[in-house]
Amino acid sequence: MKHDLNTLVQYIKDYANFHYEDGGWDVIAECWDDKDLLKVLKESNATTEKEALAAFTDIVAVWEDRLADAAEHRREALGDDKDRFTSWRGDSDGSVGVD
Repeated sequence: MKHDLNTLVQYIKDYANFHYEDGGWDVIAECWDDKDLLKVLKESNATTEKEALAAFTDIVAVWEDRLADAAEHRREALGDDKDRFTSWRGDSDGSVGVD
């Protein structure tokens, strides 16, 4: 079913919010405004929901890769499979060092 661009913009916003934890959709939900979404939809000549999603496939994949890279670098910096907090003082438990 064909839709006007404003309807597709809203569809993408709703889709991004619903899939916030999936890949890079959180970036679309948090950082893209209607004007940005509209530009991508116009450039792709999207007229259906399926075409609208396809227009964002590569964009979301790039953000997903960037998030995965950042997570990997964080794990490397902390050590394999460790999720420790290190304060600016170097306390591995995040304590403030009150003696």
